[in-house]
Amino acid sequence: MFFTIACDRRTETEDSSLDEIHFTVDRNLLDDRIINTANSFEFYVPKLLTESETDFRGIEDQLNSYLTERIDVVLQYLWTDSLKVNSLSVSEIILPAELNNDPMENYSELLRKTDLFNDASHAKFLKDEMMISQFITNHNNYVIIKIIFQSKGTNLIQFDYIFKEENYKQEVRSIESSIGSIKIL
Repeated sequence: MFFTIACDRRTETEDSSLDEIHFTVDRNLLDDRIINTANSFEFYVPKLLTESETDFRGIEDQLNSYLTERIDVVLQYLWTDSLKVNSLSVSEIILPAELNNDPMENYSELLRKTDLFNDASHAKFLKDEMMISQFITNHNNYVIIKIIFQSKGTNLIQFDYIFKEENYKQEVRSIESSIGSIKIL
């Protein structure tokens, strides 16, 4: 089974290779507004999720485990539902210097080489003039949506929405609204 994220409409951009995507954001489906001043972005969390008290070290190791390159995935935030089944994590991706010439493309290429994302649906698009790389895959009855963009600094920011398939169907609008709420400050 394969899932996609929908959007409200598309408009042609000056760079005809990427479409500008406009998400419909339903604030009734969202909860906390998060402002990350260090990396100059903000977003809203899906209402279903609450901030997790989990120790980040083990999760950072899991996030780093599927990559074979020297990449640091530094977990910034983590939210889960009450059963710890569905989650949203936000991480800063720190690439080695030799990959910083085109960080978004280089990181996306590394992801496509992993077992988890080699068959994933991958799209690049613009949202509010911000280039986003999106991966969507299914793994062990979970839908994994990875949203990657470059902050005002040199590092990449990665959002991982991980939902059980049956919960994804119910929460797809809140996930879309959360993605649509991401903004560079």
